[in-house]
Amino acid sequence: MEAIRYNIGRLRAACASACRMILVCKSNFYGLGLDLAARVENDVDLFAVGSLEEARRLRGITRAKEIVVLYPPTLREPLMELLDAARREERIVPAVLPTPEHAECLASTGAPGSGVYVLWPQLGDRFWSGEESREVLADLVRRPAPGVRGVFTHIADAHGLDDAEVVRRIDAFVRQMRDLCPGVPLSVADSHLAGRRLGLDLGFCRVGLFPMGVVEPRAFAAHGLRTALRLTARVVNGCVLPAPARVGYGSRVVEDGQAVSILDVGFASGMPFDFFRHCEAAAPNGETYRFLDYPWMEYSAILTGERPLPPGTEVELFGERLPVADQGERAGVPAEDLFCHLGRVKREILTTEGTEDTERKRTKRKRTTTDSTD
Repeated sequence: MEAIRYNIGRLRAACASACRMILVCKSNFYGLGLDLAARVENDVDLFAVGSLEEARRLRGITRAKEIVVLYPPTLREPLMELLDAARREERIVPAVLPTPEHAECLASTGAPGSGVYVLWPQLGDRFWSGEESREVLADLVRRPAPGVRGVFTHIADAHGLDDAEVVRRIDAFVRQMRDLCPGVPLSVADSHLAGRRLGLDLGFCRVGLFPMGVVEPRAFAAHGLRTALRLTARVVNGCVLPAPARVGYGSRVVEDGQAVSILDVGFASGMPFDFFRHCEAAAPNGETYRFLDYPWMEYSAILTGERPLPPGTEVELFGERLPVADQGERAGVPAEDLFCHLGRVKREILTTEGTEDTERKRTKRKRTTTDSTD
């Protein structure tokens, strides 16, 4: 928790002074749990989630901050339900698309007192709606209600673009919005762009993974972030093979004299197999060990190295030695794929609390459970 709050502070320092920070905690806060998001309520300006259901859950465990439903439903009935909920239930703020259908739904349900955010679609994304968006957005802004709180867009392919091209796209978006809705706060920034210090001078910034330090290595260092997520597993057995042998259920034959360590990764851990094919694990002494193929039966993995690790050794799958963003890049998967599954197993949120002796601190482990439907 200390690392998460520290990282939020680093982002605050990088943003423009008037920039509001929206913590995106969709998908049950990327599998980490909405209860974790609720604990940083005082550190952010408002929340954003992916659905009305999540908004209601988060509303039940937070006190005051508004909750934006980030992705507008594209079907009429769910959209009407969202708009009606925003009108009746405090702190829920809908996002809508600049389409005639959404404008019609706003007119027929009555404007939410909290106003709305507008998602400006990019050509080719799933919300793309055509040239009529310009007229609809201009009309929404002119109305006294519902009150457009801000307009945001998402540059989905930014990870494959250099900074100059991203800046060009941001400038084009800002110029277009200044023409259509002058004075309305704008946003392009998500965790990826925030890590690259792009788009932080606008009206608000939407981040989800940044507070956990899940950004590319150069951004991690540039912002001076701290590691907030760590995943470990324990060695349950190890040996040196006396003869060439096939180990476990894998097809690979291991050479004579090869050291192997059996690693308990938990039944149906959910870690993608490409993680085990391309990544390493770090032992307490700093040495790294390669995985042998992929886990057998999805509950045990095999490490190879110069010597077997003693049973009970706790190795790091990602953390300070092996940042989760680095491991995701090696595996060729989004970094969140490496921890979204963690809601399926028991987890602990660690907090440090002071005691009467100011020179000592104790770590209190707060055990939490996650609903099986997550």
